[in-house]
Amino acid sequence: MNSGDGGPSSSFPALQANGQGSQQLHARLASEFWALPVALIMTRVADGLIFAANDAFEQLLGYKRVELLGHTVDELGIHALPGQRQRILARLASEGVLRGVEAVFLTKGGKLLTVLLSNSNIEAAGEPCVLTHIVDLTDRHRVEETLRQIIMAKDSPRGFFHHLAERLAAILEIEFVAFSRIDGMRERQARALIWEEDVRAPEWGEVSLEGTPCEEVLKGTTIFIGEGILTRFPKAPFLCENRIESYAGVPILGRRGRILGCVSAMSRRPLREPELLRHILELVAVSAGSEIERMLAEEERHQVERQLFQSQKMEALGVLSGGIAHDFNNVLAAILNYTTLAQVEGPRGTDIWSRSFALRIARSTLCARSWSSAARRNRSASTSSSPR
Repeated sequence: MNSGDGGPSSSFPALQANGQGSQQLHARLASEFWALPVALIMTRVADGLIFAANDAFEQLLGYKRVELLGHTVDELGIHALPGQRQRILARLASEGVLRGVEAVFLTKGGKLLTVLLSNSNIEAAGEPCVLTHIVDLTDRHRVEETLRQIIMAKDSPRGFFHHLAERLAAILEIEFVAFSRIDGMRERQARALIWEEDVRAPEWGEVSLEGTPCEEVLKGTTIFIGEGILTRFPKAPFLCENRIESYAGVPILGRRGRILGCVSAMSRRPLREPELLRHILELVAVSAGSEIERMLAEEERHQVERQLFQSQKMEALGVLSGGIAHDFNNVLAAILNYTTLAQVEGPRGTDIWSRSFALRIARSTLCARSWSSAARRNRSASTSSSPR
């Protein structure tokens, strides 16, 4: 960057590295200090007064240079944890150089950042100072936390999708997370579980996909709209009712690439960091795909079990009805024999009554035989249709 009057290097303090300073060294270090994309800050050991902070540091914590210079890190509350700066200085005094120290910083906007620090002693303007390199680990930690929650969701008593939706909303700092499934549904319909920050126990319900971003995602397209989602999807009921401003959605795929559903993140505020958000949602989608396939296999198994139970029940009913028909037929045969005997040997005038009675018994016998035949056919059909 420019090193002329008023430029960044004009506010860079005079340095003495290892007790030897020079104008040439100062210019080179100043140039590198401002040019590096890594956040850098130089503070006085005694009280944490900020001597210099580069552009990357300003962008990371949201401060302007005029708000940093001349103030201490304690005044600005940059160290979020009590005693954090003192512990770092104590280690630096004993070890000389620190590499890879995790810390938590607080931005101007009040956001907590997990950072990785590298510290070294340096003398500036004749005073002992600390030069600190800062790498933001917040995004990496969010990905790691997502993976941890995916593992925990598999054993959650609340259910995989309920647990993961709530934790994903917390990780992404959003108000709405939705999982959608399209297996067994009519066209442009889906089953959805929508987690909202004010709803503790969401349930799966049938929703229409018409005119929604989910409809586009279920065609295999990843969508990220950081703001103004209603401009593109003005007729989506859920988005309109909840005043959704931003949306990100990723398709959920099965092991063979079949689209099973989608996972969506929604907020009433603009969404930033599209690549990070896409990466996190893709991690969730992979695990959600495995869970949906497990659920489908479980549902298929239950269906087979129900069919088998129904088949066994019908077979048992067939055996029972066949036995009843057989016993009934035996009783009717005996009654018919006695009626025939009465026709032959009974008093005169009883033959007409006997013939009528015998006819009725014969009809009942035919009914009993038809029951028995139906029972045999039912047993045969239930055996052939039983799941293997």
